[in-house]
Amino acid sequence: MVKNPLQSTLSFSGFDQLMPFRIRDILLVSSLYDSFIVEQDGRLTELLLSEYAQLNLSYAPLVTRVSSGEDALAQLQERHFDLVITMTRLGDMEVRDFGRQAKALCPDMPVVLLVYNTRELAHLGEGTLKPDIDRVFAWRGDSRILLAIIKSVEDQKNVDHDTEESAVRCLLLVENSTRFYSSYLPIIYTEIMRQTQNLMADGIDVMDKLLRMRARPKILLAEDYEEAERLFAAYKKYMLCVITDARYKRKGQIDPKAGVEFIRMVKREDPDLPCLLQSGDEKRAKEAHALAVGFLHKSSPTLLKDLRGFIMANLGFGDFVFTRPNGAVAGRASDLAAMARLLKEVPADSLRYHANRNHFSNWFMARTEFELAMRLRPLKVSHFEDAEGLRDFLIETLRAYRELLQRGRVADFSRKHFDRSSNFVRIGEGSLGGKGRGLAFVNALLSRFNLRQPFPHTHIFVPPCAVIATGYFDMFMEENDLLGLALSESSDEEIARAFIHARLPEEVIDDLTAFLDEVKYPLAVRSSSLLEDSQHQPFAGVYTSHMIPNNHPDDSMRLEQLCHAVKLVYASTYNRSAKAYLRATPNRTEEEKMAVIIQQMVGHKHGDTMYPGIAGVAQSYNFYPVHGIRPEDGSASVVLGLGKSVMEGERSLWFSPLHPRTLPQFGTPEDYLKHAQREFWALDLAQPEVFARLDGNSGLVRLDLEQAERDGSLGPVGSVYQPDNDAVYDGISRPGVRLVTMAGVLKTGIFPLPEVLEELLELGSHGMSAPVEIEFAANPVAGEGHRRREFAVLQIRPLVVGREEINLNARIEDPSGLLVYSERVLGNGIIDEVRDVVFVRPDTFDRSYTPETARELRSLNERLRKEGKPYLLIGPGRWGSRDRWLGIPVLWADISWARVIVETGMSDLKVEPSQGSHFFHNLTSFEVGYFTAHEDEASTVVDWKWFMEQPCEEETRFLRHIHLDAPLHVYLDGREGKGAILRHEASA
Repeated sequence: MVKNPLQSTLSFSGFDQLMPFRIRDILLVSSLYDSFIVEQDGRLTELLLSEYAQLNLSYAPLVTRVSSGEDALAQLQERHFDLVITMTRLGDMEVRDFGRQAKALCPDMPVVLLVYNTRELAHLGEGTLKPDIDRVFAWRGDSRILLAIIKSVEDQKNVDHDTEESAVRCLLLVENSTRFYSSYLPIIYTEIMRQTQNLMADGIDVMDKLLRMRARPKILLAEDYEEAERLFAAYKKYMLCVITDARYKRKGQIDPKAGVEFIRMVKREDPDLPCLLQSGDEKRAKEAHALAVGFLHKSSPTLLKDLRGFIMANLGFGDFVFTRPNGAVAGRASDLAAMARLLKEVPADSLRYHANRNHFSNWFMARTEFELAMRLRPLKVSHFEDAEGLRDFLIETLRAYRELLQRGRVADFSRKHFDRSSNFVRIGEGSLGGKGRGLAFVNALLSRFNLRQPFPHTHIFVPPCAVIATGYFDMFMEENDLLGLALSESSDEEIARAFIHARLPEEVIDDLTAFLDEVKYPLAVRSSSLLEDSQHQPFAGVYTSHMIPNNHPDDSMRLEQLCHAVKLVYASTYNRSAKAYLRATPNRTEEEKMAVIIQQMVGHKHGDTMYPGIAGVAQSYNFYPVHGIRPEDGSASVVLGLGKSVMEGERSLWFSPLHPRTLPQFGTPEDYLKHAQREFWALDLAQPEVFARLDGNSGLVRLDLEQAERDGSLGPVGSVYQPDNDAVYDGISRPGVRLVTMAGVLKTGIFPLPEVLEELLELGSHGMSAPVEIEFAANPVAGEGHRRREFAVLQIRPLVVGREEINLNARIEDPSGLLVYSERVLGNGIIDEVRDVVFVRPDTFDRSYTPETARELRSLNERLRKEGKPYLLIGPGRWGSRDRWLGIPVLWADISWARVIVETGMSDLKVEPSQGSHFFHNLTSFEVGYFTAHEDEASTVVDWKWFMEQPCEEETRFLRHIHLDAPLHVYLDGREGKGAILRHEASA
């Protein structure tokens, strides 16, 4: 049985290395009259530009014209030219003499003679022009002759390099008539370029198309038998087809049989190579028929049309027509997607017929899929046990190839070519946005750095996604006249309502319709604004994301649900949190633009729910190093189920990928019970009619661990607490209280989560030249329909890490003036502009009223923002947690003007700081000083007595605001993780 030829790594790059010789400067030598005729009233450069533009070629050469041989020689002495095109009438010298002198000055520079008609050649003695003149072409009023001359010279120069570099194909034209090859070459070049452009690999982007144009077949021209024989011998393994005249010189004499003999020689070497015999004698058609090759009658009124038809039929540019041995057509494939479908259903005799003749290889070769074609070409039907073995091999080879082709690329979305093998596509024009750029970048990294070797049983990937680029956002805003409302002080609900009632552009609706025709799996619809995940202030959690089951039986309803979610993401560009965030940056809200990521949700289906076995966030820099763990060792926060729990600051498990067995939050059984995850989030598949809501929770359901145990997903991540002996046991084989501890993953190695995170964090940091944070989801066991365990990268963003050196001991002269001191501090540097302090009153704090506390703080923050007063914020528990019992559930917009935040302890619950939430990430982005100062910890200081004694500026039920005459001094030592806040008079 033949092994899959794509199991080894294929290289799909290298097109930028092709065609190293390019003609950029042309010297045209002609009389004023000749140049006027050729240039059509002086428009030669414009003609070339137009021709290049129509064929999507990268650039047109610059043409410099001189009117005499002497002027031309003078130009050649002063500057470099890639090509000289000369006419016959030079005035001051014979064209042969000019060519000789030009070659003496520039031996490697091609000199081409352009004549009006072949009668001029009779006077010049055409056969005697070489070596002074390299080639002669006849001008017949078609400006494409200039393109043919340029490309013919480039092909001659590049053929050795390009065939060796990427196995580029060659077409050999054997023709000794200047008139005919001057007619053939423009047709052949134009047709090949147009077809190469039209038949690029499915879904690639514009730049890749331009690069792949360099991989079009090279056209080689021979004028006699010996030259043709030499070219064929040199490039026969790259030969695409041969087009030959019937009679031309052989051994110095015209041989009427030269063409036939040449074809016989070719067929002995390669029986399947397409050949075409052309002659002015129609009787030669019988010889062509006997050789089983095509025939062209040179006197035919449809000669050029017939030549074009041969190219389309034999070079693989047209549809792949599945034919049975009796001539019956079994199907047509216009692209790779259609080929993949038809391979499953065409009759076995048709597969054998085409495989025996290398038709598959030729067809792929025309589409510049060289490695695929070359690996298929040596294989014969006899290599397989039967036709079904051949069919399975072709199907699997094409599937693996298309997967590799898409890997690491951002392809332009095509309604015609899109299918489920398309991994990363851009819908519309404009930017991918910050999150989209990050995903595209990590997708390219994973393609470049093969992680299959260190992790052979784990599929590490970016989930398939489509990005609606910012161009459609601009159209949506303009067509619906929404900007005025969006920038107003209207509520989030009012803005969202207006956006939902607006209509998306027709083009994006048509694209999403085609997208959903292929995509039936659950989707995550995520924001990707221009500023999101930027290098210096990477927004996180500011905009909304939505999960949709995408399983409604009515396709129009699925489309409506997706469009609804997209419009809600658009609306979140102007929500209150986003505006508050932007006000704290140099950016303007009206400059922000939104792209939307539509991504396959990662997880396994369990009845009516879907969720991943593990999800979380990992950072290459640990802001709270403990127990000998260095900041550079990184950190990760993980949960069972959807990563929403981590992002919103709920209970999660923290560890360092380099120290996976060190779990600081789990010191005693009591710690396990207090801090271990007991519930998880999942997507509810039982409600296909649900539409996304403003809060992003629509379609989601919170489940207990008993459900995870029934689903079979708790085993790798679970432990059991047994109250009888007050102990926690790894695994879930015992009776007792179920807890998420990641024991199976972190201790037994059943899934290489720490190792994968370590590798990806290092790879991402190297690629971004900065510490990074990644969001991920993983399935530690292979589910139904999955061959391997999975690790999916959902997002990557840079981290902002301060580097200023602070000597904290030298800054504290008077310890009595110390207001706050902690050895668990986030941030680095000095903050000395804060005169206002807002703190949660310890005398009235009640965990059951934390939402009310958040509302009071929102109002106070807005007033201080308008007054331009940054402030110190102090309060109990985990700031930004969505769990009201763990801390104050503020959004970023609620405390956006806080410059320093102090997190104090709770009397009845010790809450660890979250390193994985979006809230936490925004702290690092804005370089907000963050103190974890639990008063029961040794060396920690919080001088509540001093704060309570200061005159009150404003007091609410749960908050107190004080204003100081002199600013506080805040010192943050990021290297040691220590920090201090001092009164003005106590600071050095």
